[in-house]
Amino acid sequence: MEDINSLLKENHLIYKSVSTEKGSVSYFETDNNREYKTTLLLMHGFGATGLDYLPIIKLLQDQFHIISIELPERGESKLIGTNDFSPTSIATWVKAFVTTIQLEKFHLIGHSIAAHYGLAYAKEFSVESLILLDGGYLVPGDFEGYSLEKELNDTRKFIQSLKYDSEKALIAALTEQGNSATQNIIDRRLFKIEDNALVFTLSEDIAVQMTKDVAKYPDYEVIKNINNEIYIIRCDLPKEVNPIRDLGINKFLKAKEAKITVLENSNHSLYHSKSKEVSELISAWIQQNRH
Repeated sequence: MEDINSLLKENHLIYKSVSTEKGSVSYFETDNNREYKTTLLLMHGFGATGLDYLPIIKLLQDQFHIISIELPERGESKLIGTNDFSPTSIATWVKAFVTTIQLEKFHLIGHSIAAHYGLAYAKEFSVESLILLDGGYLVPGDFEGYSLEKELNDTRKFIQSLKYDSEKALIAALTEQGNSATQNIIDRRLFKIEDNALVFTLSEDIAVQMTKDVAKYPDYEVIKNINNEIYIIRCDLPKEVNPIRDLGINKFLKAKEAKITVLENSNHSLYHSKSKEVSELISAWIQQNRH
């Protein structure tokens, strides 16, 4: 039966962790030589870990050296001495990681909430280019009936729902959602043992803080002061959200020129549902933006 170690070996990935002045960082790295390949640095979204990018890592690793980091409170990643999970704080934490492993040049890719982290990073620090996977452009207030209080309450309920009394119960729930055996191994990393139960790696308080800390984003002052090329690949499902997506993209483009691709019949986790198409778009973009 496949486990995480065999999964990593099969996909030529190495799991690592380092300590930095801003905290610890765990990450997955392809075993090819980064000295001879362009590097992609991947940042996952709220309900994921660094291994969640496996579908596109498999398709891109022959072309690129890839590092997929785990954001704070996932894997062994931690922020030191702070409850600040704002994009600026996360960007500084990522910079400490990049400095520690002596990574000088890379294209930064962020999905969902991590797109805000990527934008904050690109404003302050050096990147080759920035790729946003269905993130960084939506404005929560544009949704009818939106309130921050409701979003925070929904976040608490979501975290509370992610509790299982046994390993068997967790795997059964993941399988019922349509997970493959491989995805079950990946998603298992989202849970930790606490009081004889399996709970989500993010506590309620930290999950709420992370949500609060991006409540006022997109920050167009940040966006308009980014000097790098930006590429947004966005989904189009569910279709009824597209008018709000279009509105958000238009607001983004008023602050900063960017290339936009709408990936047809894709959902928010487009690097899963459309991994081949997303990989091809990323590859073509990198080829056009080599420095």
